[in-house]
Amino acid sequence: MMMIGTVAFAITISSGVWSNHANANLSLSLKELETQKVLSKKQGEDKRELYQVLNMNSEEELYDALCDRLSLAEIAESRQVNVQKIIDLQASELMELTDIRLANGHLTLHEYATLATEIPDIIRTSVYGEQNVRGI
Repeated sequence: MMMIGTVAFAITISSGVWSNHANANLSLSLKELETQKVLSKKQGEDKRELYQVLNMNSEEELYDALCDRLSLAEIAESRQVNVQKIIDLQASELMELTDIRLANGHLTLHEYATLATEIPDIIRTSVYGEQNVRGI
């Protein structure tokens, strides 16, 4: 979940960086509030799916492994789980969040296309950890 939150934060920040103008409007529309509810619910469901794929019983179990400085790839391998399953799951989740942002007008088509091509590498880096990706 920590990885998904980091990636979602990066998408949020990058959409503002790629934009030609800053949106100074701080008020949230009803549509944006609904989107936030959907995203929160989706992230909770995603967390359960990740635990299921990793054969874990609790958030604490994953948290402890991550605190031991293990990457998701190392955790998966230690549990005899195909790392590609983790990559596919997280890439799919991030693509769904990106689809929602496009549908709600938070991304341009150009930003969406750019993110869609970058998502597999972003997730691979996240799953293997930055220091381990160089060896791939």
